[in-house]
Amino acid sequence: MDQPDLRSPDNYINRELSLLEFNDRVLAQALDEKVPLLERLKFLCISSNNLDEFFEIRVAGLKQRIELGSDQPGPDGLTISEQLEAIHDRTRRLVDAQYACLNDVLLPALRQQGIELLARASWDSATESWLEQYFEREVEPVLSPLGLDPARPFPRIQNKSLNFIVRLAGKDAFGRDTGLAIVQAPRSLPRVVALPEEDGRKRFVLLTGIVQQFVSKLFSGMDVLGCYQFRVTRNSDLFVDDEEVDDLRRALEGELAHRRYGAAVRLEVSRDCPPDLDAFLMRQFTLGEVDFYTVSGPVNLNRLATIYDLVQRPDLKYPIFTPGLPRRVAGSTDLLAVIRQKDVLLHHPFHSFGPVLDFLRGAAADPRVLAIKQTLYRAGDESPIVDALVGAAQSGKDVTVIVELRARFDEEANIELSSRLQEAGAPVVTVYPGAVYGPNDPYRGAQSEQLRWMLLGLFPTFPRGALHVVDVRDVAAVIATVLQQHGGIRRYVVPGHHINGGELYAAVSEAAGRRLPHVILPGPVVVPTVRVIDAVQRRLPQRWHYPADLEGVEIVRRDTRFDDSAARTELGVDPTPFRQSIADTVRWLVESGRVSARRAPRLSAT
Repeated sequence: MDQPDLRSPDNYINRELSLLEFNDRVLAQALDEKVPLLERLKFLCISSNNLDEFFEIRVAGLKQRIELGSDQPGPDGLTISEQLEAIHDRTRRLVDAQYACLNDVLLPALRQQGIELLARASWDSATESWLEQYFEREVEPVLSPLGLDPARPFPRIQNKSLNFIVRLAGKDAFGRDTGLAIVQAPRSLPRVVALPEEDGRKRFVLLTGIVQQFVSKLFSGMDVLGCYQFRVTRNSDLFVDDEEVDDLRRALEGELAHRRYGAAVRLEVSRDCPPDLDAFLMRQFTLGEVDFYTVSGPVNLNRLATIYDLVQRPDLKYPIFTPGLPRRVAGSTDLLAVIRQKDVLLHHPFHSFGPVLDFLRGAAADPRVLAIKQTLYRAGDESPIVDALVGAAQSGKDVTVIVELRARFDEEANIELSSRLQEAGAPVVTVYPGAVYGPNDPYRGAQSEQLRWMLLGLFPTFPRGALHVVDVRDVAAVIATVLQQHGGIRRYVVPGHHINGGELYAAVSEAAGRRLPHVILPGPVVVPTVRVIDAVQRRLPQRWHYPADLEGVEIVRRDTRFDDSAARTELGVDPTPFRQSIADTVRWLVESGRVSARRAPRLSAT
């Protein structure tokens, strides 16, 4: 049997295109007539939400790599530019299929079941009168139209928000010939509005149609020639340099505010929008045809999930599933006593989660329980698990909880969760990692990014002094060991090495197999330059930041030696050899496509 050529692109499937194919299979559930009708609508909304996250994270990441000058082909042979073209082609077909599913399949089927989403053309006089009053009472007071002219530039548009571009004729109340205006719909407004029932029929109207019908009320004395909806999707990946847990939390809190205004990655516009306005919007967001999509309906299909929640039709939904209980648990009031006799296996979701809550509540009340250790992942905003853990901490138990603050799109809820636990008195173990290198860092922290710039020849200077260098695998070992121990508030420095700039460049040069020109400068020479860089970077997106800041320079200048003996002796963690950490980091940067192989000829030779 012939051995496959592992370097052949034919043997690999592109990850991004594969994810789009998965989303197509989600959409297929919306077309499956064996699935209850309202569940099919829900699957359509899920496919839309999945596509949003795909652009916010996956496409945004590809665009960042293009901006950084990397367009190397992956194992499948596609360059990043070719991937973006292929993504656009496949997404365009997927989006067309989504709206065909809505307009040609689901809406007619819902209408047959007495559930109507009324288009503007189908409004009768009574419906239009009711909606006009609704617009004047609920919508108009919170809308702030903005005319576009040299004195009033294009406004900042939030990520995935509903907006309208309005073409006008005539002069406004101040005598200005505006021509164009932007109307932004606040998130506080419901995107689906329920009309009074008529003969038992559930009737709904989209906010989009209401605004378009009555938008002229916002522009007194002017003629509205057209009103077209659009939505921009932005880079929503958060980037922070997590030096320690408390700093990470504060940094995430700051980054969450910027997520709404990240770099634009996709523009969606209603299909009836004129081509010149399409081009105008693309220019405003610095996007091209490869980022542009037209839609035949609401720009955010996910908002239709409201209909699923508002319509109480059990016959059009999956039957409510009631999980069971193992016989030994059913009827027991003391789960801890049951477990002392014999282990209990719970198989979720077929078994109820109630015993887990009872277990935690019982542990919190049992004076013989000294400590509770728990890992939480996407626990939600109002989790009874968190309530039970807070109760245990308040009753004096040693509660240790690991929370992934960076669980994507749940960061805000996780920050609130961790704050509640700390306020309840749950002991906090602080781990100080130092300057982290090593392979497979999912966030590519500051040190890995700095090393990448070194290999690119863009980081030729280093301040005189030294820093505490650790391996990401040793950070993981410290955290894993801490979770296995009992104790109160503790602090550990991750074991590492005291390394100066010369030693760092020597290790990187050895790993890459080529000399990296550099110069070690006194701190007083470096500090003024870095101050200027810091000032400029405050006004730039994170992806354009130079991997150096004043705080980092000061740490190196102080040349502080950290005492990591507690982690070595109490936890039994010894540091990975420094040169091995650097070599593994260089190899990972090359193999993951973040650095061209020609930058590390030693790896190419092997």
